[in-house]
Amino acid sequence: MINRWFNVNIGFFIGLCSAASGIGGIIFNALGGYLITNYGLRNTYLIFGGIVLLIVTPLLALLLRNYPADNGKKAFGEKPNDTIQAGVDYAFAIKSPVFYALLSFAFLMISVSTINLFLPAYVVNIGYSVEQSAFVASAIMLGVTIGKVALGWINDQNSRYGIIASVGFGMIGFVLLLLGKSGIVVLTAGGFLFGWAYADVTVETALLVRTFFGGKDYAKIFSNISIALAAGGTLMAGGWDI
Repeated sequence: MINRWFNVNIGFFIGLCSAASGIGGIIFNALGGYLITNYGLRNTYLIFGGIVLLIVTPLLALLLRNYPADNGKKAFGEKPNDTIQAGVDYAFAIKSPVFYALLSFAFLMISVSTINLFLPAYVVNIGYSVEQSAFVASAIMLGVTIGKVALGWINDQNSRYGIIASVGFGMIGFVLLLLGKSGIVVLTAGGFLFGWAYADVTVETALLVRTFFGGKDYAKIFSNISIALAAGGTLMAGGWDI
């Protein structure tokens, strides 16, 4: 019963696990804004670098593994005869129109989401303080956190609704960000909704690949889709600054 419930709600669990990055963003954006205001940018970099070096890196070395078998365990719900998964062969998948549609979708979504890198500077440039800028950045990450969990659940019901929710909320959020001079409430609401588009990159893309191609060669297929994510992020990180 538990295994069946897990398999039916796999999108929800993927969203829930990846939401931790949004929680970290909420906390550390606010902390970064406070530190920059009171201690300067250079000292803030040193503090964050120390956190990564002394806390994050040892934890990753201690806890991170590629597969459950690396710790002598099986995947949740796995049975001894669970060796064959349903799905599309890799060789067939990469020749299908759906594969190239997903490549385009991934490229466009990461391209739009990369705007997030420039939003703190944008908030300051339209007249707000560094701390207010950090608050908006935290609102974005709150949207990412809630969006990842919600998108996972929505995709378990219908992938089409997941696309509509992530793209629709992202567009509304972007419009509100452009109207940011109207007030910090409008700007914060825009940041929160824009965070749903940001959540789309890691959750929606992965779930669409699994929905269309299944689990048989999922890792190989998604690794190719990830190339579009990397390419879009690389190009637009500099492109939006032109």
